[in-house]
Amino acid sequence: MNTDIDNTASYPMVTIDSRPTIKCIHSARWATGHRMIYLLRLSLAAVFFWFGILKVAGLSPVLGLLQDSFPMLAHSPYLELLGLGEMMIAAGLVVDRFANHASLLMVLHLVATLTVVLVSPAIVFAPEFPVLTMEGEFIAKNIVLITAGLVILSSRERQK
Repeated sequence: MNTDIDNTASYPMVTIDSRPTIKCIHSARWATGHRMIYLLRLSLAAVFFWFGILKVAGLSPVLGLLQDSFPMLAHSPYLELLGLGEMMIAAGLVVDRFANHASLLMVLHLVATLTVVLVSPAIVFAPEFPVLTMEGEFIAKNIVLITAGLVILSSRERQK
């Protein structure tokens, strides 16, 4: 094992049997990052599938929120279509080929959910801004999910 250090490189260059290991380090970092992004996609897919199937079954806890903000979406067939859309996003997140499209659809879907703040602020804030209701907290967490979708999109752009 040769442990020559190249001070001009940004990383110490350690060689084993005259082969630089710096490429191995980069490959390991890339593989770990790739796995973490896939794990993020799987976790989002599980959440979206779960939320979607609850809507399709008519058991979603957001039914009241929909009735108070967008009454049309709280009834058949719109509620079921919304649930099927969420389930399709989940499937797309799992399949690598569709992950970009699914991530984009997920971000758009979640941005649309934030319109409740504009349409029915009394549902989100009580007694007033910045105090959130339970529904407001439910909607606020979508900011984190939107960010997760943007992370997936940006990581896939770097992979190209």
